[in-house]
Amino acid sequence: MSDNSLQSLLEWMANPTTEILHGWDSIAALSRDKCNLLLAQAYIARFDSASYLPPISGRVTMVEGSFEQHIHDFVLDVPRLSFENANIDDSRARLSMSVMGGVQVAMKKDVDIWSAVRVDEIDPLQGPRLELELELDRVPGSVEAGGRVLLDLKHSDNFSLTFAQTEHERRLGGEFFKDLFNQLPDEQRLFVLGKIQPNDQLLLSPQSFRLRTQSKGQGDADGAILILICMQQSNEGAIPGTGYRYLIADDAGKDYSATVLLDRERVFEAGVLEMVADMIGGYHFTYQRDEYGKLLSATTTAGALEIAPMLVPMPLPQFPGDGQFYILNVLCENLRFSAAAPHELKVTFNDQKAKLSWSATANGDLRLSLQDMDDVFVSGEISFDVQMEAEYELSAVDLTIKRSHWEPIVRPIIPPEPPEQARGGVKDLLLAILKASWHLISISIGSTLALGMVLASIEVHMVLLQQLNKSLEALVRDSIRLNFSQSIVADALYLPHDLGAFGRIDPVLSTFAVTPMQPLIGAGETCLFGTLPAVAGLSWSVDDLQRSGREAGSIDQNGLYQAPAASAIEGRFLRVRVTARDPQTLYQSSALLTIVPSGLTVNPLIQLCDIGGRVELAAGQLGEGSLFWSIRDPVTGESGSLQPSDKPDGDHSYVATTQPIAHRSYVLDEIEVRNDSTGHVAQAHVLVLLEAPVLSIKVAQDAALAAGQVQLQAWKGSSQRKPEWSLPLGGPGSIDADGLYTADPQATERFVLVMAREDLIELVDLVFEGHIILPLPLADFPNELAALSVPSPTI
Repeated sequence: MSDNSLQSLLEWMANPTTEILHGWDSIAALSRDKCNLLLAQAYIARFDSASYLPPISGRVTMVEGSFEQHIHDFVLDVPRLSFENANIDDSRARLSMSVMGGVQVAMKKDVDIWSAVRVDEIDPLQGPRLELELELDRVPGSVEAGGRVLLDLKHSDNFSLTFAQTEHERRLGGEFFKDLFNQLPDEQRLFVLGKIQPNDQLLLSPQSFRLRTQSKGQGDADGAILILICMQQSNEGAIPGTGYRYLIADDAGKDYSATVLLDRERVFEAGVLEMVADMIGGYHFTYQRDEYGKLLSATTTAGALEIAPMLVPMPLPQFPGDGQFYILNVLCENLRFSAAAPHELKVTFNDQKAKLSWSATANGDLRLSLQDMDDVFVSGEISFDVQMEAEYELSAVDLTIKRSHWEPIVRPIIPPEPPEQARGGVKDLLLAILKASWHLISISIGSTLALGMVLASIEVHMVLLQQLNKSLEALVRDSIRLNFSQSIVADALYLPHDLGAFGRIDPVLSTFAVTPMQPLIGAGETCLFGTLPAVAGLSWSVDDLQRSGREAGSIDQNGLYQAPAASAIEGRFLRVRVTARDPQTLYQSSALLTIVPSGLTVNPLIQLCDIGGRVELAAGQLGEGSLFWSIRDPVTGESGSLQPSDKPDGDHSYVATTQPIAHRSYVLDEIEVRNDSTGHVAQAHVLVLLEAPVLSIKVAQDAALAAGQVQLQAWKGSSQRKPEWSLPLGGPGSIDADGLYTADPQATERFVLVMAREDLIELVDLVFEGHIILPLPLADFPNELAALSVPSPTI
């Protein structure tokens, strides 16, 4: 048996010493996986709308005036919940959002000279994450105020962006996003999971709620959001403590993802009052409660028991001298027992028992006629008193509410004289007998008729009550409405003490969800989509969300998607929305598909490293397989080495040489990562500073240059030099002898490394070297180019 099996949960609930609901009328638990599914659907639905969070750019100051991280077009992926450190006492959920795309440039300043020291190009295979803690107790808990179960990025704290090595730098990156989220409009920072809303069952209709988080186990990322629900005419309970039982069952072969607990007494009270409300035509009650909010009694203020017209045929004996048999039709109608003052109906509750008491009077019309002779009749008003005393109790083993005591007393009120209204034209003797029988009929027929009507009405409502017991799953579904037509579906209802509904979150029967919802595939590959549940006759379409104007791929009417070739994908990934639409119901559901042109990536693309220093690298790949790291064409005594990272979330570390090299300021190592199974290869570079470079390379301010060009200058202190210029990686682009760099407009690289070297060996046996890293394309980085050119040294 598993640690949190359904059977163990039922045993926990059945223990008389266990505090299950802590004073709440209901507690619902929604699993992390399904909440993440709802977040993904929200992300997909609004991806290209005004409410979607657009790509983010900005500058994060690491050290004031000397170290900055520049982020460009960071695309945040769907938020994902986790619960490693969830504590039910402080209502914080951990939320992470991967950065799917963008460029990051690290800038450092030495005295008055800025330089780029690292360039990362982020893609869906490998990139930083934004992590934060959500304060769920800041969610409005009033059903009247909208009842939305939402995640508000404004009510967040402990932001961290994993784009740097130190925790301090990660916090600074996180603060940048915290400030951003605080300024976003509501439609861009709110993620709504669902809604708590009222329903027709008053005592089972939510009034307010609170949100809390719960981890499945210490340090376990799995967990649940708890919704603590207070119903109408009730008081909120206490927040369960840290040791509260995890509510979602984990039986093997099952897919439990939701649990709803309902207070046993609340269900019983609601069932009895539902019966009474249905009997008198509505919820017309005043309630009396004790100081703790426990319901003591409910008294009617309006309404009435309407008795349906009833026609009863009654054979009469043969009249002397007539020789015929007659059928007497007795019609009683317009009987209405008022439940308003002074005839209030009262239900008193005590220890899962309910006592109903009611004393009322009804006036109705009685008509006596001969069958097939409607023009011969006697009619008049008839009145009844009713005295009802009934007791109900909830079964100890199931959801049946049983009537344990029933003593209805119905008395006709007999008028002192027979009615005068009579019509007829048949036989005077018959008319006289009918008139003379008025008192007797009033007592024998009227009493039996009224009693039968009251009993029949009550029994009908008992049947409705049993239907109510069977429809608690519908009440749960209607009260906790989840987004995108997702619903809590209970596999079964249990009553170990309080009511437990254990099931899963699934699309309602009239809808469907596209699956897979967020696949990641390579260029040229295929992906087969379907729906849960399976629906025939759907129409499929694909939509390019990046509006790149390039091919978005195609999909046939069986849901088979064909991705475009790598040459047709602009940038490091393509995102498309795949939509299935039912032409009959017009309902539609979408999936978000990401296509990458390369199955392997490594970052940073280039970074500086001091002699004897150590820097971190990380790779990501599509699919599985072992990755092999190596230094391409290593030079003994010059190249560094690679080893597994010792960082908590690290991948590999590069360790630079510790030996200086005569007449050299740099060592440039190329790191290669390869997957032999797929043939995918990715490269990164480390530029090792063996000594402080003598030359500083600057971008000259020259408005006359063509687009895609920059004029570079080499300086030694305040003296401009004329070095030899080179591109040690072979490009991209070109540089002439005067330092004019021209970018290649077709290049996909995100940086170019430019080296400058001046040999003075013939004179003083000296070598002056310098470098500059330019982010590409140049037009996308005007702020960085400005920092690389200002202030300019003067002669």
